[in-house]
Amino acid sequence: MKIYRNKYLGLRHGRSVANQQHIIVSSLEYGIKSEFGLTRDGVDGAKESILLAKEIGLLSSDVYICCSPFSRCLETAELLREVLQITSPIAIDNRLRERSFGDFEGGNSEKYKLVWDLDFNNPFHNENGVENVMDVQRRMKEVIFDLERRFFNRKYVLVSHGDPLQILRCFFNGINPKEHRKQESIKNSEIFSF
Repeated sequence: MKIYRNKYLGLRHGRSVANQQHIIVSSLEYGIKSEFGLTRDGVDGAKESILLAKEIGLLSSDVYICCSPFSRCLETAELLREVLQITSPIAIDNRLRERSFGDFEGGNSEKYKLVWDLDFNNPFHNENGVENVMDVQRRMKEVIFDLERRFFNRKYVLVSHGDPLQILRCFFNGINPKEHRKQESIKNSEIFSF
């Protein structure tokens, strides 16, 4: 198992309008729009999760936040910053963005299952213009490698999305990324150690 210079936590954004409406919002163009931010339940769930993580010692005010540019992640990161009274700024990194679901953009979220089945058979597939698993893993790993090169002994919270975090967790655990959806699903507002 590789030893890292920094500690990394994942935080999946709180329940969003897209989650509630069962629609796929995976493009940067739509993902940054405020109408696809958190629901009221999403805000409450994120706060509850953050407070619980603080209570058990997983989170504290000395963490650094790296965040997807999507509104649902930025709102979650702002809650994290506010609840923990973090003074360092939120670092926005486009590499933490949602996985692109190509032609399924704006469609029903039931299409995820179709993509995940294809992922398991071929992690390099780009059917229907979907960003392949290996490309998602590459960009997510680049975030870690950049932080490892630049910093030492910091704790980072990566605020991102379900698929990118699932795929990055496979990397940390030495699991073939094609199996990202065979692993336990990361829930909205879930905070975990890599």
